[in-house]
Amino acid sequence: MSIPETYSYIRYLAAKKTIDDRSLNDAVRTSLQRNLSDLHSTEPLKILELGSGIGTMIERFFSWGLLSDGEYLCVDIDQESLEHAKKRILQWI
Repeated sequence: MSIPETYSYIRYLAAKKTIDDRSLNDAVRTSLQRNLSDLHSTEPLKILELGSGIGTMIERFFSWGLLSDGEYLCVDIDQESLEHAKKRILQWI
């Protein structure tokens, strides 16, 4: 692997996704799945993610089947990360 000329925070966040995936607590994910499936609302699910980075957590929600309809608002201090998140999220919808 070659060493990049410049540092990219987006590249870093994307590269560590698999490590983060393995670090997540399965019991918490299972509890979240159970609680979301128990919701009986006529309103769409609304999610606010603070410090969303490039959108990897909402990608997990899609891949876990937790989110099929709803509203998602991501907030991050880094505008470039938000722009990248939008591109990644649009692949899921």
